Amino acid sequence: MKKNKGITLIALIITIIVLLILAGVSINAIVGDNGVLNQAINAKDKTDEAGEKEKIEFALLGGQELENGEMVLKSEKFKEELNKEFSDKTVTFKEHGNNTFSVSISNGNVTRDYYIDENKNIIRSDNLLVVDNDNDLKEFRDEVNGGDSYENRTIFCSQDISLNIDEEWTPIGNSEENSFKGTFDGKNHSISGIKISDEKNISGLFGINKGIIKNTIISKENNINANADTLAGIVGTNFNKIENCENNANITGKGCVSGICARNDGGIIFGCTNNGEITSSERFCSGISAYNVNNSNNLIENCKNTGNITSGEYWVGGISGGLNGGKISKCYNSGKVVANGEVHYSGTGKMTIVGGITGDISQNGSIEFCYNSGNIYGRWNESGGIAGNISQNCKVSNCYNYGEVTNVVNYEFGSIYGYVYNSDDISNCYYLEGKIGDGEIGSGSADCLIEKTIEEMQKEEFVNELNNGENIFIFDSNHINNGYPILKWQVEK
Repeated sequence: MKKNKGITLIALIITIIVLLILAGVSINAIVGDNGVLNQAINAKDKTDEAGEKEKIEFALLGGQELENGEMVLKSEKFKEELNKEFSDKTVTFKEHGNNTFSVSISNGNVTRDYYIDENKNIIRSDNLLVVDNDNDLKEFRDEVNGGDSYENRTIFCSQDISLNIDEEWTPIGNSEENSFKGTFDGKNHSISGIKISDEKNISGLFGINKGIIKNTIISKENNINANADTLAGIVGTNFNKIENCENNANITGKGCVSGICARNDGGIIFGCTNNGEITSSERFCSGISAYNVNNSNNLIENCKNTGNITSGEYWVGGISGGLNGGKISKCYNSGKVVANGEVHYSGTGKMTIVGGITGDISQNGSIEFCYNSGNIYGRWNESGGIAGNISQNCKVSNCYNYGEVTNVVNYEFGSIYGYVYNSDDISNCYYLEGKIGDGEIGSGSADCLIEKTIEEMQKEEFVNELNNGENIFIFDSNHINNGYPILKWQVEK
């Protein structure tokens, strides 16, 4: 009977195709990639997938038990419920830990794979790789470095990953040709045991990123100390997006050193945090992105630095060392930022170029709705609470600083900026009385800088002044910033 039915179905399909051809419909319109036959198959696949997801949802509900007043998912019970829901199919079940699972459903002809994350989201996982341990992470790394970019695919971490700290780490995406182009979602799990001591040109957990890296935490238990030119906790060089990542490791390098991203070339860095101490013997050093290449698409938003930042040379900042085009928005620094400026720059003498938000901003770049509370120290000149040097038609607005700004020579330093050249679009910026230096400018006017007392800065009226008609800053009712205004995302995150 089954055989006869199969023949009848095939005969029916052939008959329909012949009739369509006789009606003037082309072969390609029938069996091509976008033909009616493929469209029908895809529609059936989506219908079957929706039905399977519904049954998995029922199994998730049935797999929970009441424990200490809360419903808790039990893996064995979940597995039993799956087998009940799919009694006419074959179920393959794998538990990854942290209440995450892989489930395969097969009827003998068609198999669909699903991933259930810790929030009970059911994800079709045909293009998904789940990383459970250090070996999985290294295998994934080797595949990328071997030429598989993972474009249009997603990688999840199911739990915290601990690498062997005695084994040198080779970054994921170790060359321009072998860059990463997929989506890596750490699921807010931490990675520890990274050892970077070789003098690689570009290094971090990832080397070169052209995809999306998000929700990844670099723990404090790492050993990242190398004479690398481009060194960071998360990404060496970023061309696309880094989102909601965090670095807690202390990092020491030679040049272009940062907690999150060493070199950002037109990429987006959003919602990231650095808590580690970052040290560079040379230039370009910061908590979030050391050097932002001359690109108007550079964007650093909703980021914070709490770690101490120290450079032996110049272009040093809490958020950015140098911003050559693009924007820094809604960020803050509370770490101490130090530039020792031991070298001469372009024959002009010793320099520091250090700021709470960025050391240098140029090429039509902008800073908006940012604040600094960390102490800023520049050994020589161009030291500022928000930016050390502002030049080439840049804009700085709606910012404030209450950190100390000092340098040895008492020259070109100020509570908002140290030096301004060919940029006069500085507006609605405030500083705490007694914290400003000479604030020298090359062109423009210092009238844009407004001095406030502690009492004035800690009032709700000051929040309204800073917002300038927007809704970015809020009153610090919980005293998380010593009573000074905070960014709205600080309490929403």
